[in-house]
Amino acid sequence: MTSYLSKGHTEPSDVEILNEWGIHMNAATTRRRTHCIWIPPTISQVKLNTDGAARGNPGPGGFGVSFRYHNGNFLYVMGGGLGNTTCYLAECTTIVEGVEAALSRGWNNLWVESDSSAAVTTANSLSMPWELLNIWKLCSRACASLRVTHTWREANQAADIIAKRASRLVNNEIIFCNGRPPWIYKWEVPYNLYVRHV
Repeated sequence: MTSYLSKGHTEPSDVEILNEWGIHMNAATTRRRTHCIWIPPTISQVKLNTDGAARGNPGPGGFGVSFRYHNGNFLYVMGGGLGNTTCYLAECTTIVEGVEAALSRGWNNLWVESDSSAAVTTANSLSMPWELLNIWKLCSRACASLRVTHTWREANQAADIIAKRASRLVNNEIIFCNGRPPWIYKWEVPYNLYVRHV
């Protein structure tokens, strides 16, 4: 039998008694709270929050992107089925698909935010997976300004909902909506504080 007690609340005599009874203690670690904020883009920017999903790794995957204006309003939402993929490839594909879609709408001053630190590092170092590399180089050169940053999942809720919904689509099937569709039931509020326990 194992027992969990808080650190610093156990007397040495308590430990001896518990050990005699065959109960071994593991100190419980307290989780630390970290805060993150969803910051809207500047007036001249469009912010893309991106998320990739794979149900299994590998498994059926999808991508989700929300495009938002400086006041936090949704300009556009898109997602797509990726077929059988890995989580990492889904996250990278999402960034590329999002930037490509933004450019096709004439938006070229972009801030891309992802909850995948690996995908952000890959995008910023121009070292995308080989199947995405050429289109990523073309897209990033076509942008007047391109910023790719990391955020926590708690400040990326809308993209997560889109990606999970898209992971149920068949490969290359796309969903899109001007503005916020009614099935996005949670989204980031500008300058709202989100809590993450780590």
